[in-house]
Amino acid sequence: MNAANGGSIMIKTLPRILSCVTLLIVLITSPRSCFGQDTESLQPQKLSPQILAFLEKMKPNVVFRGKVIALPEALSESLKLSLYLHRFTIVSVDRSLGIGYMENKLIIVTDAKSGEVVSSLWEWASEPTGSFKEILSCYPEANWWEAVARLNLFANLILYPVKNYESFIESRVGSLRYDRKEKAFTVELIKIYTPYLLLRVEAEEVDDHYKFGRISFIDAATGKEK
Repeated sequence: MNAANGGSIMIKTLPRILSCVTLLIVLITSPRSCFGQDTESLQPQKLSPQILAFLEKMKPNVVFRGKVIALPEALSESLKLSLYLHRFTIVSVDRSLGIGYMENKLIIVTDAKSGEVVSSLWEWASEPTGSFKEILSCYPEANWWEAVARLNLFANLILYPVKNYESFIESRVGSLRYDRKEKAFTVELIKIYTPYLLLRVEAEEVDDHYKFGRISFIDAATGKEK
């Protein structure tokens, strides 16, 4: 992709270009500031009735005990600007393993207008739902800079739940590339030192703009889709 061509395309709204530029600067100069890796980011929040009802329906396999993982302000505000059709809430729950329960983090996705729960994703993208795989397809086409910023932001959101575990605090977003033959972006999600997951997003390129399609999560070790 020619950066000069991408930069010549007008972005429709000022808030979007500001969010893209700000996010890219944050990611390049200080990735940790976007993640908010300190314990002060764990603050109690009041959940909406729709989210509480969603969690209630997950019983008895999933038990919510009131712990909400607050997103850092920079990440939260960037999500509202770039992924403006949705809102994202992360909760810590006890998830049944058949013989006992284990703490797991869950990203809950709600419609920005209605507040209704539209999807969810477990940490490390285990058991991704079909609805989550279609989230990015809801957004209009974007130029190169918007597309890259949105994907980086989305990848940071997916990684944030596991960064609250001490053993995975160094997890980060790796390289991002676009394959014209496959018509897809691929983003590395690094667990500690090497990629653990590959976030793959289908994207049609038309006149230096990209329309996102289906999302898939690929196990970096086996190459198989989750």
